[in-house]
Amino acid sequence: MQLGMESRTLTGSRKTSMIGSVRRDTNTICDSMTVVTRPHRPIGVRCYLGMGSCDWPTDIRRFLDSVKWVFAKTYAKTWPHHYIVKERVDKALFERAVAHIREHGYVGRFYHTSIIYFEDDGMVYWTMVPPRDDPAWYPVEEETIINRCPLESTYEYRLQHGGLP
Repeated sequence: MQLGMESRTLTGSRKTSMIGSVRRDTNTICDSMTVVTRPHRPIGVRCYLGMGSCDWPTDIRRFLDSVKWVFAKTYAKTWPHHYIVKERVDKALFERAVAHIREHGYVGRFYHTSIIYFEDDGMVYWTMVPPRDDPAWYPVEEETIINRCPLESTYEYRLQHGGLP
């Protein structure tokens, strides 16, 4: 466990914790039955406490493991990640993966932009849709790209560990 975290089995969806001498609002997230509260953004956990399983459904996991992920060459030096394009893969499984990210993910930041992220097995997945209350939100069927990178390559991880480009 990282500093500033607490872990216990309980129910609830929002907590406030003391970190050092600063009081910060935290999100409650789950990994099976263990609830972990973290300041700001939930790094290193799979999903928010909510309905359904935190894991990818088996068919979506197989889909994501079998598709050819494209390396984003444009961002190789600054934000290395891979992506898949809806037109090049099974569209129904792609849309189910997008829906799973939105339903089981968490709102995180990329600089000043809010994005919904989903973490599983050390990888973080996202699309470019903002949270639903944002005027730029759009339906699952309109999503065309899913991105992923290792947890250590995310903006918030790099921000916390002094590794921003």
